[in-house]
Amino acid sequence: MKNIYKLLRITGAILIFLMPLMIFSGFFMTKNWLVPWINYNIAATTHKIILPILLLPVLYLHSLAGALIGIQRTPNINNKTIKITIVIAWTLLLIIMAYFLFATAPAATPAASQNTPSQYTASNTIMNDSFNNKRTDSLPTFTLAEIAAHDTPDDCWIIVNNKIYNVTSYIPTHPGGSKNITDYCGKDATNAFNTKNNGIPHSPQAREMLNNLLVGQYMR
Repeated sequence: MKNIYKLLRITGAILIFLMPLMIFSGFFMTKNWLVPWINYNIAATTHKIILPILLLPVLYLHSLAGALIGIQRTPNINNKTIKITIVIAWTLLLIIMAYFLFATAPAATPAASQNTPSQYTASNTIMNDSFNNKRTDSLPTFTLAEIAAHDTPDDCWIIVNNKIYNVTSYIPTHPGGSKNITDYCGKDATNAFNTKNNGIPHSPQAREMLNNLLVGQYMR
């Protein structure tokens, strides 16, 4: 039992160190502008991948050690069968948690991708009525060549539903990561915005936020 107590103390100390990092990395996913060198991608990778990989085995060992100590101190259940059952159950739980951690959404099939436009046409039409509620009759028009000149993270224009938006100021705080915007700087991002590239439309709040960045109309 001495080794189990020692394992409990060591894993407890590691958890005390890692848990604040988990909290702060989650915090900086939305507040990364507070520290210039921590952008969304760094915070998200730390919070969603690096720390869970470190925490999962430590949490497994710590909780298992605690459970075995609890069994050892309870005469009515202090037997080999109960201990083996607990170890097996904890290990299965670790495997399930690891599966959830590394699980990824299946890629869309060609058939599903072909159906995407029709699937969202009706809802997008309704949402775009309020999305484009700014007066556009006095907005300047730009050609694709003119829009393409704004193709860097420091000067990023995108096209959504034939409207042009200057999203430069929003790139550092985009919840989905800056790359999801910068890939479309100077380009048409209509499908990417309307479906998030996986068939899920942006919320009305996101559309209203984008509407505030409207700078012109796309002239084909």
